[in-house]
Amino acid sequence: MADLKVSALPVKTTPTTSDLAYIVDVADTTDGASGSSKQVTIASLPFVQKAGDTMTGPLVVNSASGSAVVIGPNGGTNPVLTVDASTASAATGIKIKGAAAAGGVAVSVTSSGTNENLTVDAKGSGTITIGGTSTGAITLGQATNISGATTITSNSSSSLVIGANGATNPVVKVDSSVASVATGLQIQGNAAGADIILSAISSGTNENLRLKAKGTSTSASQIIVQAGALMVKAPSGNWGGGDVATIYWGDTGRSITATNGSDTVFSTGDNLILQATGGGFTQQIRINPSRLLVYKSGTSTPAAGDANSGIVMGSANVGFYWGSGAPTLSAAQGSLYLRTDGSSTSTRLYVNTNGTTGWTNITSAT
Repeated sequence: MADLKVSALPVKTTPTTSDLAYIVDVADTTDGASGSSKQVTIASLPFVQKAGDTMTGPLVVNSASGSAVVIGPNGGTNPVLTVDASTASAATGIKIKGAAAAGGVAVSVTSSGTNENLTVDAKGSGTITIGGTSTGAITLGQATNISGATTITSNSSSSLVIGANGATNPVVKVDSSVASVATGLQIQGNAAGADIILSAISSGTNENLRLKAKGTSTSASQIIVQAGALMVKAPSGNWGGGDVATIYWGDTGRSITATNGSDTVFSTGDNLILQATGGGFTQQIRINPSRLLVYKSGTSTPAAGDANSGIVMGSANVGFYWGSGAPTLSAAQGSLYLRTDGSSTSTRLYVNTNGTTGWTNITSAT
């Protein structure tokens, strides 16, 4: 090769990695104090991009460094982006794929393997925010595992919706849209055999817990409890003097009430009261272990009997009635009447003879 100045050599616009380039090695002063002439392959040259340059071809960086690519206003000091390729036999990475406008951007894992995880971490106790400024929804397309506590801040009527078809006929829906909402439901799990507990939570001291079926049909709109038993505990959780626990239904004061009086836990002094209140009076059936059955204990004895004060049986409505004086009430044939003021063998007990107001006395032995 003839001796020529570098400036006189022809220009090669697309050098290959095996091409040679002339350099001056300033660290080698063999040729002179300013350095020694040497050749290098294009592949061994470090890539230097000056400000404002534009690359028109692909960029491939071969490096096993922990800082294979570093971008930042201060270089490697607090960089904006660092690519770490230092893992031995590294074979995984990130692929960013652009698309036409409104086609989105895809970020995916590359790997020589079939399945690879993707881990995204903040630093220390920092927070990972997804969609912090965007206004669109966030979609999780696969099963999702959460190992820490989860908090959802929302005032939507569909703050949490779970179902096979999303918001269409969901299995679970949480509505937190009520203004100044301050009540909620807590579900507490326990060890096996230690119960699962549903409780009302509130900023107040006392809150009701309401279960509602859908619709108004008495045959279809039902709350069904399927269990070995249904237990209603007193407000204190354990029975003590004066404790009362009541199950109400309807809108006229009908209830089933379990009371304790001054007795100890479920002693023979406990009562089960079936009570209906309306029309200015109260009707009760009280089951008391010491007296078995008490019916309408708070009702005055009706004169000549009362068709609404009795115990009836079967489709024929044959009943037992009571009152003071001879009976005049209408009742099913065969019904019995106990006269509270009867004083002779022929005035203590009566039987209905015609299905209306006909009664005849039954003579007792004494």
